[in-house]
Amino acid sequence: MSEDTQRIYHPGEALLREGEYGDEAFVLLRGQVTICRMLAGRRIDLAQIGPGQVIGEMALVAEKPRSATAIADVETLVEVISRKRFRTLLRDDTDLAMDLLKVLFERLREAQSSSREWEFGSVPESRVPEPPATTDSEETSDAPLPAGLTVLLTGLSVDAREVLPEGGLRITFFPYRIGRRSRDPLVENDYAIDDYQPYQVSRSHLVFIQDGDRIAVMDRGSYLGLEINGQRLGGEDGDEGAVYLDEDNRLWLGGEESSYEFRVQVLQPE
Repeated sequence: MSEDTQRIYHPGEALLREGEYGDEAFVLLRGQVTICRMLAGRRIDLAQIGPGQVIGEMALVAEKPRSATAIADVETLVEVISRKRFRTLLRDDTDLAMDLLKVLFERLREAQSSSREWEFGSVPESRVPEPPATTDSEETSDAPLPAGLTVLLTGLSVDAREVLPEGGLRITFFPYRIGRRSRDPLVENDYAIDDYQPYQVSRSHLVFIQDGDRIAVMDRGSYLGLEINGQRLGGEDGDEGAVYLDEDNRLWLGGEESSYEFRVQVLQPE
């Protein structure tokens, strides 16, 4: 990557705007950005994203207006990927191109399972370019992100406990994607579950998203779907869209015979 393709945005400056057309995506190298939309004349903040994440990726393949606005919260350094450059990457940097394609495919999966479009994703940390070093005289914007909501996923069944870390899985950033461990290079998960035939967990199964001060769960187009607090999502007979979580929730992954039963707690920041 070259510094010629990097750009700095100052606090309050928009990287992209809802409704506008564009042909660039951005990989965040340093700083923080808020994703927001306008609803009835009011700004609705959807998420805050930081280094290693991508915004605007749909512009690389589709001539459609932006689905959200992205505003820099602090001085933010990005790597700019234009549509023309993306085509070059497909030929010359297949690793980075594959990372971007993972994000694109994830956006398509979520668009198929919900009418809401979330135009942000993540690039695996190993592929994120190192930001240029700062001198003592330079003001750094690498301050920690503000404390936010945490989701604690623990197992209620034996099988569920076996696929989680000891003490449960703490989720502190969103969107957070869960699915079955797979060698498919176009599958993008933040946490992979080791499941075996007959499969209950799909390669791309569910995602936790943050909507303001609330957390919701969505099916990502899984084969058997999921059940959250008695409501079926995805699969052949489940509902579409997102379900907002209570403070304490029950989650099943898979069909009626599934042995993956979880407790999902939404923890407020201290």
